[in-house]
Amino acid sequence: MDIRSDGYNIFAMGPMGTGKSSTVFDFLSRQAASLPAPDDWVYVHNFATPHQPNAIRMPAGQGKSSQIHGKARGGSPGGHNAGF
Repeated sequence: MDIRSDGYNIFAMGPMGTGKSSTVFDFLSRQAASLPAPDDWVYVHNFATPHQPNAIRMPAGQGKSSQIHGKARGGSPGGHNAGF
């Protein structure tokens, strides 16, 4: 598979219990291992419009550390900072 566009799905057909999901997962895992890691997306509370969180794009692997830094600044366990 070498589709580099959005909007495509994978459909595996066959009898139940024949390993369709694991076969597709294994195949895609091997392909993904040769590609650069995608950017992280972090969603933070939007106080002006609470039902529309703000999305922040971060370099791959940095999203988790931003949650840890939120805790270090006195934020809540989810990484949200009440004094934000």
